[in-house]
Amino acid sequence: MARWSALLLASCVWLSGCASIWRVDSDVQSFSTLGAVAPGTAIRFDRLPSQQADAATQNALEALATPALAQVGLVPGPTPRFSVELGMQTLVIYPDTGRWGPGPLWYGPGRWGWPGRPQLWMPEPTRYQHQLKVVLRALDSGQVVFESRAVHEGFGGRIEDVLPAMFQAALQGFPNPPAGLRTVSIQPPQH
Repeated sequence: MARWSALLLASCVWLSGCASIWRVDSDVQSFSTLGAVAPGTAIRFDRLPSQQADAATQNALEALATPALAQVGLVPGPTPRFSVELGMQTLVIYPDTGRWGPGPLWYGPGRWGWPGRPQLWMPEPTRYQHQLKVVLRALDSGQVVFESRAVHEGFGGRIEDVLPAMFQAALQGFPNPPAGLRTVSIQPPQH
C-alpha cells in the first residue's frame, strides 16, 4: 500500500509541475509574398458572408488576434493597407471503444492489464483539434499577400488561452516566415 501511495504522490507532483509549464504546440504552414512591413501598418478585419451571421464569435476571434497582429506591426486603423480575414474551426475527437492507460500492456481473454496486477484503466480522454487561418490581402491590388494556417490538438485547455498562442504561432516570422510545415511551441500566459 505504501508503494501505491508513493506512486500516487509522485504522479501528483509530476502533474502539478507539468501544469506550470503548459505549452501550446501548433503545426504551422505559412506563405508570403511580402517584403518588409513597417511597424504600425494599419489593417481592417474583413468577414466572409458565412462569418457575418455569427458576429459575437467573430468579434471575440478578432479580439484574440489583435495582440498577436500588433506584435508583428499590424494594428487596426483608419487608413488600412491590408485586410485581415480570420477563420477558426474546432473538431472534437471522441475516444474510441478501446482502453487507454500506461504500459506495458498485456492482453488476456476478455481483459487488458498487467499480468498479476490490478487494472488501473480509465477511459481515453476526448481530444480537441483547433484549426486557425490568417489571410492578409493588399487593399490596393486585392491580392492575397500572406496566408498562414495553424493546427493544435490537445485534451482541453481554455480556448481563451489556446487561440492567442495559436495566433502567435501562425504569425511567427511575419512577414517572411520559414517555408514548409513546422511546429511552433508557445507558452500561454499563466492565470
